[in-house]
Amino acid sequence: MKDDRAPRAWILCLGLSVLVVAAYAPALGGPFLWDDHVLILDSPLVRGQTSLRAFFASAFWEVNVTEPLARGYYRPLTLLSFALDHALHGTNSAGFHLTNVLLHATNAVLLGVLLTRIGMAPVAGTLAALLWALVPRLTEAVAWISGRTDVLATTFVLAALLVALPRTNAPRRWLAALLVLFGLFAKEVAAAGLCALAALELSRAEARPGPRFRALLPCLAAAFVYAGFRIAAIGVQHAHIDVTLADRLPAGLEALGRYALSLLTPWLTDVQAGRLVAPNLGYAALGGAVLLAAAALLVAKRRSLARPSEPVLVGATLGLVSLALVLHVVPIAVNVTSSDRFLYLPLTGLTLAAAPKLAALLARRSLGLRLVVVLTLLGSFAVATTAHAARWSDEVEFWLATYKRDRDRNGIAVNELGNVYFRAGLHAHAAAIYASFQDVDIANLAGAQSNLALSLQCLGRYAEARTLRLKAVERRPDVARYRFDLALSELDAGNFAEAERQLAEALRLYPRFELARKVRSWIPELRARAARTEPQGTAEDPMAAFHHAAKRARMRDAVAALVRAAKAGRLDGKDADEALHFALRYADPTSTAIVYRAYRAALGGEPPAGIAEAVRQREEAATRLLDRWPELGLSLTLPPLPH
Repeated sequence: MKDDRAPRAWILCLGLSVLVVAAYAPALGGPFLWDDHVLILDSPLVRGQTSLRAFFASAFWEVNVTEPLARGYYRPLTLLSFALDHALHGTNSAGFHLTNVLLHATNAVLLGVLLTRIGMAPVAGTLAALLWALVPRLTEAVAWISGRTDVLATTFVLAALLVALPRTNAPRRWLAALLVLFGLFAKEVAAAGLCALAALELSRAEARPGPRFRALLPCLAAAFVYAGFRIAAIGVQHAHIDVTLADRLPAGLEALGRYALSLLTPWLTDVQAGRLVAPNLGYAALGGAVLLAAAALLVAKRRSLARPSEPVLVGATLGLVSLALVLHVVPIAVNVTSSDRFLYLPLTGLTLAAAPKLAALLARRSLGLRLVVVLTLLGSFAVATTAHAARWSDEVEFWLATYKRDRDRNGIAVNELGNVYFRAGLHAHAAAIYASFQDVDIANLAGAQSNLALSLQCLGRYAEARTLRLKAVERRPDVARYRFDLALSELDAGNFAEAERQLAEALRLYPRFELARKVRSWIPELRARAARTEPQGTAEDPMAAFHHAAKRARMRDAVAALVRAAKAGRLDGKDADEALHFALRYADPTSTAIVYRAYRAALGGEPPAGIAEAVRQREEAATRLLDRWPELGLSLTLPPLPH
């Protein structure tokens, strides 16, 4: 019988959405962070005006100057969503974050409606969906723009389940399969949704082969269509991970142990946990215990589990399959064993399977106890989620905290914090951070050496930079960018033949490397200039000196020439724009301020708002980073990197 006292459905949905958006409001002020730079800001597909076909013909991670191998990911709808955001908001990250938060709020509403349709009371279903939406472990997927893959895939999976539950027919089967196909185009984990639909259809179909095949046909069609698009775009490939199956087994057990503990400690977060090549035996033992306990439970409850209810069947299939996909049985292109964002769809399935039973158990208790339990969880989840979302909204705070926690186990934290200091123009500090890289993460060691080399160039230590670039190429000869950087150092050393060879190798590895082609065209001019003997004391035009130094990648010399040009009032027109952009990328804060003043004088008025804001943000970041520097306990005297 309908409960007339229950609020209307639209009021519950609106209230649910408002609370979710309010909890994640701090994320709206967040910057582009981490992979966002590659996937959005540096992506020609996202930034360009291109056809719809191009998105479906491209890999998610394209082979480029730093990615010699595709990662085996095919996510055209996620890329398309980034492109739509870029068309609407440009490079304003707030618009991208807003899309993530609204998608998450939509998922909460879809889950609440789904729980109500499978038998939960409207208020109870809405509260269960709200609890799911506020679980702090989901913050990474929502507050990080690149985490949209899991959120968007889940949107389509939940929409498909709403179509399929609690009843189905041929049109609903095909519509549900189509929605899951869209989910697969957002992220591969939506395959768990396809398995859940298949399990549901098999449980409903007659035992004869004919009816079962007809029931499964939409799911099979969706799988074949997805496979066809994927193979046409990226071929038959998977993530290239240099880890054997024997190595992946303990890593999978560790991941299972970490995810199990994550469910028991939902208030905490861990962006990058463990190391794929060095499993933690304690977590692996916990994962083994979880596996044994699950097997024992299946044996003990085999009769009651033989015919589970449809929500339990669908939710359990969704949760278990999506979790299995991130336990490293199937290779995934990560160097860690677990990450919070991978819990997004598994926790959705767990909520769908368990929420009705948990609500029934709570219903047997007093109203006071129910209120205490629900309000305590909601309140603590909301506080923790808002705090974690705020951390994602501050790049400086995020990488400082991650570095201090993970520096000895995760090279990503070292490289990314170093990048933050480098972008602020604090090159000596960035170099010290890159040099603190521990020899525990060989996969990122060449990247740390390359980053350190660039910092040394900005400090005028060109010979040391060349030595590091030789080591980076030795470790990763397949990366076009490292070959290109070494070529620049060889140009500076006057080794023109070797520079040409390295540029040729860079172009062989990545034929679309236009900058390498451009630098190769400079070599005759540089060789001719090196052969000339300039009269001693000849005063070269500072802008000419800048261009020559920049072509040889002598960053400190180029910045010094720009400062001379700025002080002499030699910046005007295109020179002023070029000078400021170079300074913002490679100059220290003091030199940048000098060039910026000359830029404004050359402009004869107020600079564009975007330029002024970029300068302001860089100055603010430099001040904050200098204030926080003592917390890292590093010396500006560089220790040697591991050999």
